[in-house]
Amino acid sequence: MNREPGIEQSVLIDPTQAEYLSSQQAGALYAQLDGGVIWFGKRRLHNLCQIALFGALGFLVFYLPTRFNQKASVESVAMLIFVCWGFAYYARRRVLARYAQAAALPCRVALTETGIGFLEENCGSFVNWKAIRAVENRHDAIVLVLRNYSVMHLPHRCFTQREEIERFLEAVTQATGLTAATQKMPLTFSFADDSNIMGSLRALLRNIWAGVLLTLFMRRGGESLRASVPQYVLLMAVGLLVHFCFDLSRVGLDGEFNWSSLPYMLWGIPGVLFCAWFAANESNAPERAVPCAVAMAAIGLFISVLMQLSYLLPSSVWDGEYAYYIVGWLPVIWYVLAVLLALVRLGPIPASRWPGIFAAFLLIMFLSYSVGQHSSYASLWQERRDNSKSQADWTRQRQASKEAVLYAQPGLLADALEKVEPGRPGVADLFLVAVAGYGSQDVFPREVKSVSELFAQRFDTTGRSVELINNPDTVLKQPIASVTALERTLNAVGERMNRDEDVLFLFMTSHGAEKAFSLQLWPYRFDDLTPARLRQMLDASRIKNRVIVVSACYSGTFVEQLADDDTLVISASRADRNSHGCTHEAEWTFFGQAYFNEALRNTLSFTEAFGMARENIAVREKAEGMALSEPQMLAGKNIGPVLQKLQERLEAGRASVAR
Repeated sequence: MNREPGIEQSVLIDPTQAEYLSSQQAGALYAQLDGGVIWFGKRRLHNLCQIALFGALGFLVFYLPTRFNQKASVESVAMLIFVCWGFAYYARRRVLARYAQAAALPCRVALTETGIGFLEENCGSFVNWKAIRAVENRHDAIVLVLRNYSVMHLPHRCFTQREEIERFLEAVTQATGLTAATQKMPLTFSFADDSNIMGSLRALLRNIWAGVLLTLFMRRGGESLRASVPQYVLLMAVGLLVHFCFDLSRVGLDGEFNWSSLPYMLWGIPGVLFCAWFAANESNAPERAVPCAVAMAAIGLFISVLMQLSYLLPSSVWDGEYAYYIVGWLPVIWYVLAVLLALVRLGPIPASRWPGIFAAFLLIMFLSYSVGQHSSYASLWQERRDNSKSQADWTRQRQASKEAVLYAQPGLLADALEKVEPGRPGVADLFLVAVAGYGSQDVFPREVKSVSELFAQRFDTTGRSVELINNPDTVLKQPIASVTALERTLNAVGERMNRDEDVLFLFMTSHGAEKAFSLQLWPYRFDDLTPARLRQMLDASRIKNRVIVVSACYSGTFVEQLADDDTLVISASRADRNSHGCTHEAEWTFFGQAYFNEALRNTLSFTEAFGMARENIAVREKAEGMALSEPQMLAGKNIGPVLQKLQERLEAGRASVAR
């Protein structure tokens, strides 16, 4: 390699002293290639092949299983992204490490007008100035960050004099037009004196205080750290104690310890240790792994106290719009930022390697979220369980899985539909189809039964009503509520109705999601009942005049999609709000109580009853500190006269009975 005039400095480098960064530090200063030259293009191609291989592995592990469930959750997609990133990061580290074998002879770094060359007796490499995108002057080394995701690392001890470091930086910055970023000194810390109990307690208090300072993003928090393995264990034990005390305050003394929750409380320890090791490895300071772990534990202790305090806030705060994202996620985001900043400072970790720390830590966080989300063992101290009641509930739930249910259901549905009487010519009749969708809570079948009785008394639906109920107590007595059963019911009722005169009242009560009405009965899996699917079934049944009442959370999503000129649609909540009162012991939900049990007992007008119910629900929700559900109603232009005719007939019938 010929020297070019212009920049006359060259620096003698001892390859036995050179360090090769592991991972994103990736660029090799030396390689044994029998007189050849390292071509970065070939190296990049090799990297891309490895990245593609591990990316495909991440795809198979995390994405394909979601295809079998016909949907991909946000968590699984995020996990896929970070796992592929992590695999690619590790692959780049392993691939480029093969080029990082030090040569036996000294190497001269030559600065030319077009780039920087590394010369040995039998081999060499060359990097154009344009390929350098950043220059860092760390406290222990000079780092040149290249555009091909690699890094050249020149430790200060490889230079013979301090002046050579300054001349080298001046020449590189002059040639590249870049400014050398000076790396801050790492956070200072002390090792704990755990030789006696008092020393350990003093160190523990200092670490707790350090956690507060680090959580507040204060650099001097690192100076308060007293690092040791026993201190990390003590901080984790204090965290469990804090969690236990908050659980005890919520449950009271009349409870029991939940041993099953311990694995879920402790499972994050490997993740913390991995992040601490990874951060120390990225900063080429293995001795800083323990301080990083202690810092993470101290920050986590302070944040866990904040999260436990947030759980004590009144329900009205949590039910507010966007409250879950603000109150629930703010401590988590705070923890992530505080930990990342502490790890970067404790290293210190150069800016070029921050993405690796960020990816590794977020991967651990998403794993923690996934385990916590699917765990039912969140409390160390829980209410004392009544084993006899649990056994009775389990026995009750198993009734739905009996073989006899499979053979009884077709006959039960056929019998219920056969009993539906046809509409009377010249008379505006009301047909009722009532659906209780969620099989694990008894409030929904109670509502359906009560509404059926109310409509038989006040709306003359005797002989023209069908109940579809998901409940383990009724699986051998009444037809279940599935999409198929509802579709057949609507078709059968539509055949018995007089199209222009009669009215269908479809009442559905259950839990709800943002896109579907819940139909659930263990151990069966029913199709989702979406607004589009329900609209399709109603249109296919050729039922013209419709009153549809959906009582569920997020039921407002049904209003717009089911509305037409011949339909009155009522929902228990807005499309982005919860409805209330869905408890196992309740006789009515909030909406059911206000609309059916109160309003419709005082009026025969479905629209007038809605106005009364909406007002009463708002008063009750405000009194109990809950977010307003804001029930919705949309009436077509043609349905009003039809309902008015029905109301007049019913009022005339009641008047004649009164006389």
